[in-house]
Amino acid sequence: MLRRIVILAVLLVSTAAPAFGHGEEITTDPEDGARLDAPPSEVGVALTEPPARGSTIRVLDGCGDDVVGRVSIAGPEMVARIRGGQPGRWRVRWAAISAVDGHPTQGRFSFRVAGESDCAAEPEPDPATSTPSSPEEPAEGDGEEDGSSGVPVGVAAAVALGIVALAIVARRSGSG
Repeated sequence: MLRRIVILAVLLVSTAAPAFGHGEEITTDPEDGARLDAPPSEVGVALTEPPARGSTIRVLDGCGDDVVGRVSIAGPEMVARIRGGQPGRWRVRWAAISAVDGHPTQGRFSFRVAGESDCAAEPEPDPATSTPSSPEEPAEGDGEEDGSSGVPVGVAAAVALGIVALAIVARRSGSG
C-alpha cells in the first residue's frame, strides 16, 4: 500500500507543470532616483509578465498632486500619460495583476524634477479621464482577448489527475 502511494506521489511530482514566476518589475521610466530637467510626458513600468485589467499606476508630482492623465497597457508595459506637474520629488506607485498567472504584485519608485514648485497653483483637471490611475481598455496584444482564466491547462490537468488517482488508491485500500 505504501509503495503505491510513493509511486503515485512520484508520478504526480514528475508530471506537474513548472511553477510560473510572478510579474515583477524589470525597468521603470524614468529610472528610480533619476534627475530630470522637466516633467516627463509619460511614466512607465515594464514587468516580467503582462499586467491584466485592474492594474493601476499612480504618479504624484512635487506638490503631491496626482498627475496621471491616461494609463495604457501594451504587452508587459504599463504607461501613464502625464498632465502637467510641479518640480520636486515625484513618487510613483503601481499595482499589477499578472495576466499570466493572476498573482498580484506592486512596487514604487521616485525621481526628481528640477525647478521651483508652485504648490499653491491648482492642478489642471482633465475632463477626458474619469479614473486616471486605471487603464481604460486593454491594449492590443496584452493577453486579454484569448479568454484564458489565468490557470495553465497543464496545472489543472495534473491536479485533476492527482485527485482521481488518490481517490482510486483510497478506495482500493479501504476495501482490502
